[in-house]
Amino acid sequence: MTDGETGAAEPPAMTSVQRYSAFSRWQQNTIIGLAAVGGWFSTVSSFIYFPAIPFLASDLGVSIGNVNLTVTSYLIMAGVFPAIMGDAADRFGRRPVLLLGMLVYLAANIGLALQSNFALLFVFRMIQSAGISGTFSITYGVLSDLFTPAERGGYSGTVSFFLLTPPSLGPILSGLLLLRWTWRYIFWLLAAMSALSLLGMALFLPETARSIVGNGSIPAKGINKALVPTIPPKGNQGIRCSSLALPPPRRESRKPPNPLAALKLLRIPSTVIMLVAYGINYAVSSCLQASLSTLFVDIYHVSGLVASLVYLPFGVAVCLSAFTTGRLLDFDYKRTTKEPGIIVEKGKATDLSNFPIERARLRTVVFSIALSALLVMGYGWTMQARLPMAVPLVLQFFIGLATQVIFVALNTLLVDLHPECPSTAQAACNFLQPTRWQDQRDDPLGLSVLYAPPQRTIDIIFIHGLGGTSLRTWCRDRDLKYLWPKLWLPAELPTARILTFGYNANFSSTDERSHSTIGDFAADLLFRMKHGESTTERLGQVPIIVVAHSMGGLVFKKAYVKGHSNSDEFKIVSMIKAVLFLATPHHGTDLAGTLNKLLSTSFLGHSPKKYVAELARKSPTIDQINESFRHYASKLQIFSFYETLETAARFASRLFSITIVASQSAVMGYPNEMMIPLTANHHNVCKFTSPEDPNYASVIGALRSAASSVLDPPIDDAACNEDLQYLADLLGLTSAPEEDLSFGRSARKDGTCEGFLESNEVRSWLNSQSCQILWVHAQPGGGKSILCSFVIDHLVGSGHHCSYFFFKQGQRIKQLTSTMVRSLAYQTALRLSPFRKALVDLAKGGLKLSNANYTTVWEQLFRSVLSGIKSDAKIFWVIDGLDEAESSRSIVDLVSRVSDLGTRICIMIFSRPLSGISQAFELARRRIKISDMPLPDNKSDIRLMVEDEIGYLMAGNHFKATIADEIVSRSQGSFLWASLVTQRVLNCHREDQVKQVLNSTPDGMQDLYGRMMNVILNLESNEDKRLAQVFLTWALYSKTPITAEELFEVYPTELDLIMNMSHTVSQVCGQFVLINPQGQITLVHHSAREYLANSKRLPFMLDTRHGNQELLTRCLAALSDKTLRRKLQMLKVPKFLPYASTSWASHLKNSPLDSNIVFDALVKFFSGPYPLDWIQYLAMSGRLPEIFGASRNLAAYVRKKERKGLENTPKNDPPAHLSLLRTWAIDMMKLPAKFGCYLSDSPASIYQCIPALSPASSIIHQKFNKNNAATLSVAGIPNTEWDDCLARVSAGPGRALRLASSPLFLAVASSEQKGTITVWDTKLFQEQTSFVLGEHIWALTFNNSGSLLACCSLLKTTVWKVSDWSVQLSTEHPAERRAIEFRFNTTDVLIMISDQKEVYKLQTSQTAASARWEQIDPALLNEKGGPEGMLFLSTPSCAAFNRDCTQIAVAYPSFPLSIWTVDPPGVIARLKRGSKCGQKFVNSYTGSSKVIWHPSDTVVIGIHGQIFKWDLDTDHYIEVDDDGGSSPHGLACSPNGQTFLTMDSSGSVKVYDVASMSLIYKLSSEGGINQIGFSADSSRFFDLRGSYCNIWEPSCLSRFADSAADSVYDTSGMADDIWSDADDALSMPTTFPNSGNHAENRSAIDALDPGQTSRRVLIAHANRDGSVHIYNTVSGKSYEIDKTALRSTVSPIAFAWNSKQDRLAYSLAYGAITIKAVRIDHESEKGIFAETLYSEKNSLATRGRTLQLVLHVTGNRLLVHGVKKSQVLSVPDGTVKAEHQSVAGNEAVRWQQHPSEPNLLLCFSASSAAVFSWHTLERIASVSLDLSDTTANTDDSGSPVAVTIDAILDSHSPRYLVLRTAAIRQNRPRYSFAVLPAEPIYATTTETTNSPSPITPLSLPPSLASPAAIAHALGILPDGRLAFLDRRLWVCTMALPGITTTGSSTGSPHQADVHRHFFLPNDWATAEGLRMCRVLRDGTVLCPCKGQVAVLKGGLMQDY
Repeated sequence: MTDGETGAAEPPAMTSVQRYSAFSRWQQNTIIGLAAVGGWFSTVSSFIYFPAIPFLASDLGVSIGNVNLTVTSYLIMAGVFPAIMGDAADRFGRRPVLLLGMLVYLAANIGLALQSNFALLFVFRMIQSAGISGTFSITYGVLSDLFTPAERGGYSGTVSFFLLTPPSLGPILSGLLLLRWTWRYIFWLLAAMSALSLLGMALFLPETARSIVGNGSIPAKGINKALVPTIPPKGNQGIRCSSLALPPPRRESRKPPNPLAALKLLRIPSTVIMLVAYGINYAVSSCLQASLSTLFVDIYHVSGLVASLVYLPFGVAVCLSAFTTGRLLDFDYKRTTKEPGIIVEKGKATDLSNFPIERARLRTVVFSIALSALLVMGYGWTMQARLPMAVPLVLQFFIGLATQVIFVALNTLLVDLHPECPSTAQAACNFLQPTRWQDQRDDPLGLSVLYAPPQRTIDIIFIHGLGGTSLRTWCRDRDLKYLWPKLWLPAELPTARILTFGYNANFSSTDERSHSTIGDFAADLLFRMKHGESTTERLGQVPIIVVAHSMGGLVFKKAYVKGHSNSDEFKIVSMIKAVLFLATPHHGTDLAGTLNKLLSTSFLGHSPKKYVAELARKSPTIDQINESFRHYASKLQIFSFYETLETAARFASRLFSITIVASQSAVMGYPNEMMIPLTANHHNVCKFTSPEDPNYASVIGALRSAASSVLDPPIDDAACNEDLQYLADLLGLTSAPEEDLSFGRSARKDGTCEGFLESNEVRSWLNSQSCQILWVHAQPGGGKSILCSFVIDHLVGSGHHCSYFFFKQGQRIKQLTSTMVRSLAYQTALRLSPFRKALVDLAKGGLKLSNANYTTVWEQLFRSVLSGIKSDAKIFWVIDGLDEAESSRSIVDLVSRVSDLGTRICIMIFSRPLSGISQAFELARRRIKISDMPLPDNKSDIRLMVEDEIGYLMAGNHFKATIADEIVSRSQGSFLWASLVTQRVLNCHREDQVKQVLNSTPDGMQDLYGRMMNVILNLESNEDKRLAQVFLTWALYSKTPITAEELFEVYPTELDLIMNMSHTVSQVCGQFVLINPQGQITLVHHSAREYLANSKRLPFMLDTRHGNQELLTRCLAALSDKTLRRKLQMLKVPKFLPYASTSWASHLKNSPLDSNIVFDALVKFFSGPYPLDWIQYLAMSGRLPEIFGASRNLAAYVRKKERKGLENTPKNDPPAHLSLLRTWAIDMMKLPAKFGCYLSDSPASIYQCIPALSPASSIIHQKFNKNNAATLSVAGIPNTEWDDCLARVSAGPGRALRLASSPLFLAVASSEQKGTITVWDTKLFQEQTSFVLGEHIWALTFNNSGSLLACCSLLKTTVWKVSDWSVQLSTEHPAERRAIEFRFNTTDVLIMISDQKEVYKLQTSQTAASARWEQIDPALLNEKGGPEGMLFLSTPSCAAFNRDCTQIAVAYPSFPLSIWTVDPPGVIARLKRGSKCGQKFVNSYTGSSKVIWHPSDTVVIGIHGQIFKWDLDTDHYIEVDDDGGSSPHGLACSPNGQTFLTMDSSGSVKVYDVASMSLIYKLSSEGGINQIGFSADSSRFFDLRGSYCNIWEPSCLSRFADSAADSVYDTSGMADDIWSDADDALSMPTTFPNSGNHAENRSAIDALDPGQTSRRVLIAHANRDGSVHIYNTVSGKSYEIDKTALRSTVSPIAFAWNSKQDRLAYSLAYGAITIKAVRIDHESEKGIFAETLYSEKNSLATRGRTLQLVLHVTGNRLLVHGVKKSQVLSVPDGTVKAEHQSVAGNEAVRWQQHPSEPNLLLCFSASSAAVFSWHTLERIASVSLDLSDTTANTDDSGSPVAVTIDAILDSHSPRYLVLRTAAIRQNRPRYSFAVLPAEPIYATTTETTNSPSPITPLSLPPSLASPAAIAHALGILPDGRLAFLDRRLWVCTMALPGITTTGSSTGSPHQADVHRHFFLPNDWATAEGLRMCRVLRDGTVLCPCKGQVAVLKGGLMQDY
């Protein structure tokens, strides 16, 4: 036995070892304190940041959501970096890691304090978290280093207590700093405190890691050593820890920290159990705290201070437990150490390997866990049983004690089990710790779809209230498992799509300082409803039901009202049919003010909210919403639910219990409102526990009832949505004028107006069996509109077909006759199914009447369609405010013609008894029965109204009755007078005040107006006078009523401090002005306008000139906003911008001409970039036609200034300024016509493309072509002046002979091939189809709807269906008969007049076999003798049908123009030409060479040497003054009847105004004209010249045709003089200055080929006249190098350059080859020398027609590809070096130089790509191609058609080839393209024995794969993108899919990433020209343009 063996026995379990720590107690306390400071910073950095979030967002200019991302990033870093720092601290020591972390934290705080943008904030917050988040785990590492397990428990509790203070202290510190300073001081404070802490650590904190310094006795080195030593070296040297503590320091291992080290601990089962227990306990604690306030408020109804105290028990317990638990753990440890008999000394290390440390730490925790579980269950039971409040509070205290014991014990045990890595172990807690809070912003904002049924019939939208969210508002306990709209409602309403709308109404959030209002939320709702959905299912397609909780109901009401005032949103809100209000505070709540006070006094970063203030009782917002909503409420089913239980509410730590919305406030008292109570508090009226919940049953019952009524509409409203959309497209309307009806209905009191129905006149009108008009008249203010609404409601309620319209003075669109006619047509179509079907058919044919004048609408819809419908239904029309219409006489004349329609239509019209209206009715009595009646005595109705309003007066019943009697007796039948006086009485507070008001108020409206004027005169302050002037000016002169919100943007200073806008407006304006229910500033009555306009008493200027000047300058100031463009880019459109953009020109017209203010405002606006911003907005909003009216007004202003010589202004150069305005007026007129469709596609193109494409003389080109936003430059074409050519099309080389147009299509018949008809669409002028009849064509025509196309050829008549272009019938033409008139009548019967004076008809509805031409009546057109014995001996020179083919105008040589009726046949009128004085007629007859009918069918326009107009009704005759030009020989009248065209032999086209018969436009051009015609919308005209059809769109036609463009001038009014009486002052002819245009007629380009070197680009092109040109892109000059005598139409033209571009080969007429040597001489005037090297004679006999040329790169060999053979010629001698024979019938091929092998050629066909030798033309190798595409290349039967190669397109990438293919379908080539991988083709140089798979084209995205998507492929750019023209001629690029090594595509993207760069104007090139477009290597695009080559550089390479 050794000495060791004989010595004292060692303890069996553990032994006492050396001292655990060499540090003294005070040193240990200091060290752990310094370390704990770092842990304190890790926690406080989160909580001190939250209150600053809204301030950061505001200062940095970002959203709250963006700043919240910094919170997320901080938490992410806090989850990752503790693991990194913990492992690093265990490896390298606590001190260096802690110092580094604090240093990083200090730097991050300084950076955060100094940063000024969001990016830096985001980065520095991450750095801040990375530096400090791990200090918490390091603190526990230090704790493990310093203290033995026996001591560790007590210090662990102390550290825990130290770390509990930041959650409460942080927000307080932040709030105090924010109250005094800014958010930057938060970070400066943290920086200062962390700097002090860092200094203390650097000086005094020693290294404690036992792996480095042992127990502290081993001297630390380097960074691990404290600057001020804390351990004296004497007495402690060499004391190391024994093997029972930690192993000796490991200096050799310095591996990088492992962030996954913490996760490795999860492999230890005991550690996992502890972490899971820790997480569960933390979750339980968090849930208890989160629900504490809510439960106590709901159950015990506590509030105020008592509510705040409920948190005390738990908080006190936690703090108390932090101290006691540590000592308890130490006590348990001691108890455990005594069990095995081991003595444990403090300060000595203890071996825990065999020690039951788990039992020591958990012996008390086991009981704590059990106790905690029991306490939590008991707590839950006590809350459910509603025991006294003291019981759960006591339980909360004990739960706090128990849970803190668990936290401290588990943290301590974790360190005990992992002493070698305590920091890493603590970091592991971060992975399993649950989220501490759940932000309600997790619920989505905007519209979210909760459920989408397979078959949708209805949409239901849920809108939450104040403090709610889109999902959890509808969930009991905010638990998504109770989301009943998603989980339960679909079972109840399976066909309903369910949506929820979320908006930020989180008033208790400290993260933001919101300035939102209820109006903002409503605007957001409307925007989301219109634009928030990206699928095909969109709101507005089916009926909508709204469910709104609390404030959400007000948001809905505001949105509903706003939607009715916006035409874009009206379609959607009109589909809302029912609403469920759940506890909505319709009348406000008194708690709103209290809540905002709480928010104001909060120290936690809260702030008062505007939308909360708006909820206050009697707030202006509440009053305005209620006042507006009541006018529309009658359209809705309304269910109002109200709460019956008090609600527990919580804000921060304050709680209160109260009824939030009382029942009186939750209901509105409307007749159509159903009021239902719910047994719930305010929160739970929208939350339910289960489908069996009684409250849920009530709500779902209301939803079922609403859905049932919505889904079962009345029969008259059963028109499908598709039909309604077609009606909207046809008429530009989406509903009846329900808004005006609602206004009258809301003002009507129950019991009024009923006596009107008992009058004899009304009863006779109601029972009339024929058409009748009843005119009801009364003085202003007599209640006509109210009575009108009553009559409408009565008729509709009685089941009659009733349509109505309200004229409104001051609202331009509601004064127009055209608006009335379209509205009546729309409503009649809704109620009369056959009429609706007929209108839908017209709309499907492309007809649009939204901009047509009223006569066009009347003729095409009522006279042509309704008159042909046989119906027994009686139709009622009710029209109000005839005296407020623009032309009352024309309206009376029009409606009197209903007797001609064959349908019983009874009309009631309300107006004032004006003499002009009375005369109009007298004139109309000859057409229809007319009765008139004055408005009957209405005192009883006035009494009902007054008594109802006086009921609100706080006075006795007797006094109120007396007042009512006096008001009624003095009203003189005026509702307006009684209403105004009643309002004044209601403002009184004492009886003597009421009497004073009545005594001082005069009788009669004029005297009352005078009394109201005195109020304005008595205004004392200048501010009030200024306000009165502003309000009156806008009420009087605004083009459309402006809202108060818009006016605030115009006058922010004057209106900023107004408390109640409605009250202020009424008071300062003496009740002349009010804010209507739509929030618009309007006059109290239209009669007030007349009074104010004639008043001379006002204390300020209010005349028309100065009023319009004020409005004009305000509009221009708004448009001259420098930030407007940025606002438009961000879609933040100012509210006033729509009015300013569309109205400034109207005010310019009426502004004083001599005003310097006006002139200066115009010059400022047009001198800057502001017009482009204005145009961009008009394009964005679909209002581009407004530019026409603005242009005309601006031009008129300039002309007047120049004519009157009023150029004097303070500006430096007035003439230059007038020139500026004049040029802008021209540009504005041209821009919409030329570029309108492109601006609509891309409004930003006004900056990017349009300046470069505009003529050099235009101001937009001069000022903006070089601006920074411009992306396009154009060269090569002399684009100096504007022209009016919109497009040019050609069907081939033959002459264009005949044309016909419909709304959708343009058809042209040409001479080659004989009888060829080509059809284009009229939108993009893309070719649609073609027909070859093989015989000469006499006439073409479409039917009225555009659904049929008919052709009269030499031998037969053919009719095609436009829908599929199939032949409907084809029949033989009458033998030897030529059609001189050929058209459809209104019933689609073809009518023809032959050259033999015979009239035939053809029923197109018959089958092809039975269809035959039938002569109508031999007596028709059979002139037996003319007047005074003249005999007719010749064929008619012209004959024309009127619109419905019931009359014929016939002209003969030397014979008077005659008008025939068809049935019965006979002459009804002959034209007698009057003398020059116009007083008597002479017996002379003049033959007419051309005659046409005006669409009114009462006017004929003709030519007999002079142009004349003959009115058949009045026999009025007028001629156009002879202008001395060529005699016209062709005529065409516009469909809208406002203009007509003439053509003459000189090639000129003239446009005349029908009303004034004055010339307004002249187009001069070379070449004869074959035919002219108008487009269906009258905005364009066509002419046939040579082989082309030109489409012209002069601005004068656009002004006439587009009523939208004439929001300044009404187009319908322009033609009123034709139909109205001569003395109607409102119907004056409108004349325009004569404008003109010259169209150049250069020969078209037939071929184009660019050569390109590194230095220059030369472009060769050949024109159709036989000339050859070279354009030098460097010099910008073009040179003609050759000119042949023969035109080049015989064969295709071929070009070829060599690589050096010094040789050019071309083949012109008959295939002869010419080779030129080209040399550029910059010094010579000639510029380019082209010397002939070789000129070949005709080689057609041997080679055939030349199809293609290819020059060798050296230029010494030329490949000539002909029809018969291909040859290689030697250059310059022309010797044939090789030949390749073409096989007869072989498929077409195209040749190309091999890109990498100079001596090889590539030959492509549809089936192969072959490699040939240049020397021998022998095939070397080939690969198969598969270009078949069964989708694109099939005929009508679906069978594949042959595909040929048309051309090899430019490819500047070695990876791709592009081939243009052609396939013949419907008798014409259909072009497509194929992109092939180039590598397999280029790499093939030898034949292979095997047969590899054919190469197929790359797959393109489905959206681009069809020919309809890409019009023309251009080529491939060097970076591999495809360049192409889309169908709108935008130059686009798209990245192609990748290619595998086998040559196949790597896949087709589902969505094409297409980038639009710029566009080619439609008139630049024909279809042939577009196929010649080329793209160069640098992205330059070449385009043939009117005989020249346009060179466009649009950044195709730079933009990518």
